[in-house]
Formats: sequence, structure tokens, C-alpha cells
Amino acid sequence: NGTLAAGQSASFGFQANGTDTEITFLSMDTGDGNSDADGSGGDSPADPAAPLPEVSITNAQATEEEGVASVTVSLSETSDQDVTLFYETHADTAGNSDFAAGDGTVVIPAGSLSASISIALTDDDVVEADETFHVMITSVDGAEIGNAMATVQILNTDVSPDPGADDGSDTGTDPVEDGTDYTDITEWGSFHGSSSH
Repeated sequence: NGTLAAGQSASFGFQANGTDTEITFLSMDTGDGNSDADGSGGDSPADPAAPLPEVSITNAQATEEEGVASVTVSLSETSDQDVTLFYETHADTAGNSDFAAGDGTVVIPAGSLSASISIALTDDDVVEADETFHVMITSVDGAEIGNAMATVQILNTDVSPDPGADDGSDTGTDPVEDGTDYTDITEWGSFHGSSSH
């Protein structure tokens, strides 16, 4: 504590409990028996950042004949900035020869809710069961990750050859196509066979 003479000034400060903001007061004697006080504080805390939208990836399926599988990634709400996703594929029952394995990026434009990841598929002639592989979101700029993995099912449309197809093999059908009557041939053979004696 102290006493100020007329015309003198002093300043003092204190720190409020629970904050990092220091407040300083300046007291000035104007010489007329009155004093003015000026208080100033530190910068106000910035407003908390708005929560980021959540991005998720959904399962998909496609046939080999379609040649591509489209996997959708979507946001829980629109964003005022582009959202960039990084992804990679993982083989499951489908091997890397069944689809274009690898990694990449996809962008959901500002104001949009979704985008698609296109994965090329291999259309072969192998008769096989339906197969699956996975697409995983590895990281995101501008959003939080929700559901990070999708399963893609490749539907096989190849079928086994028809046993009766004209492929040059013995199909078990009548090989004579000239209208010959087998009954006449059998009887002719029997007649000549009996007359040889």
C-alpha cells in the first residue's frame, strides 16, 4: 500500500483465478481531486473451433463385366472447405489380380456431401465364386474418420460351358446328321453277316 501525491500516477495488475489473462489498471491523479482509472486486459480467448464433419465409407458390389466398382464416401454434414481422403485397398478372397490394388486420394468438394472411389475390376473367363476385397480410409484432411473400411463384393458372372455345346467334343448326341436310319443299318449288317456262311 502507498500514498500518491497530487499529480502522480501509478499502475497495478492482478491475475484472475482460473485464467491466464492479466488485467492492468492505471490510476491517474488529474490534480483536481479526481482520478481516472483505465483497465486493459490481454487478448480474449479465441472462439472454439467448430466440430469437423465425420466421413464414412460404405460397402459396394459390382460384376466383373461392369469392369469397375464404385465405393461411396460421405460426410455427416457439408463442409465449407474441400475434404481430402487418403485410401488403400486390401485383398481378401479376391486377389490383387482380380482388381486394381493400390492406394490413392479422393476429394469431397466444399458444399458437397459425398464422392466416389472407382476401383477397376478384372473381367476374366474363370468360373469362380463371388469374391471380396476391402477399401480403407487411412487419413483425412478436413474431417474426422467415422466408418473407415468398406467391403467390395465382386459378383462372378462366368458359367461352365454347356455339355451339349458344339465345341468339337463328343457330346453324346447322334453324330449322324444325314438322316440315316440306324434300324436299316443294323438289319443290313445282320443279313450280310448271316449269309457269309
